[in-house]
Amino acid sequence: MPVHEEAQVFGPEGSHVGILTQREGDGAAPQVACLIPNAGLIYRIGPHRFSVKLARALAEDGIPTLRFDLAGVGDSKYVGESSSARERILASMRCAFDELERTTGARRFIVMGICSGAVNAYRIACVDERVVGAFMYDKFYYRSRWTTPVYLAKRARVVGPARAVVAALRALGRRLRPKAQGEEASTAAFANLDAENPPKDEFVADVNKLVGRGVRLEFVYGGSFPAYYSYAEQFRDAFAGEPFVAKVEYRHLPMLDHMLSSLAAQRTLQSAVLEWAAGFARRRAAGERHLEAP
Repeated sequence: MPVHEEAQVFGPEGSHVGILTQREGDGAAPQVACLIPNAGLIYRIGPHRFSVKLARALAEDGIPTLRFDLAGVGDSKYVGESSSARERILASMRCAFDELERTTGARRFIVMGICSGAVNAYRIACVDERVVGAFMYDKFYYRSRWTTPVYLAKRARVVGPARAVVAALRALGRRLRPKAQGEEASTAAFANLDAENPPKDEFVADVNKLVGRGVRLEFVYGGSFPAYYSYAEQFRDAFAGEPFVAKVEYRHLPMLDHMLSSLAAQRTLQSAVLEWAAGFARRRAAGERHLEAP
């Protein structure tokens, strides 16, 4: 069934801009609608237009989708009183939910986020009970005791043991040395994204609350950062003994790069999102499963 795309201007003083994609001819309110926030500083098309393609695919499956720019990113602007980056981001996402409800009639929402968008999906789920699902790509790196040994073993197979050890020592040196002035300026440019991993104990408490509320969570890790996520079971091992581990979905897809540069990478991640989202569109009971990388 064909889909329809329409520009939306919403929020205080028309400060926010997004594109609503939905299936033509749908009359009844959908079970859920999807929100796709920015990935880092990339505007609402997403890396290599992935957000555009995903929104159209979700709409074809009956899930209206709004891909939009957070305040201060892309075509959206800051308005109102000054606030912290996190408060602005959460306010932007609440505005987007309100717009989705107004335009589609949906009252429950899922969020798909890449990189900083994944952090924002997690944070809005924690504070807005309209969120029933979050799909998060390439964020929330928590090491287990095996992360570094597995990474070094894999690297040694490619470059040889000696070069692998030298590279590891250089990486450690870069982490320990003070940042140069240019590096600090570069880091400051991204400060408004507020996209750092939360402390592990905070993350554990939040995720346990979310799964207790019935929110479906999926964490997907690509292959661009093997020093941080190096093997399929790392998520399970990093959170061994935590109640939520058996109640969330996680997978390692090392063939994907962070920016989804190839069409094959985009198709793989899109298929994963559509599979996850199908449960909401069909009112299927939330499945609790662990998905292995193909």
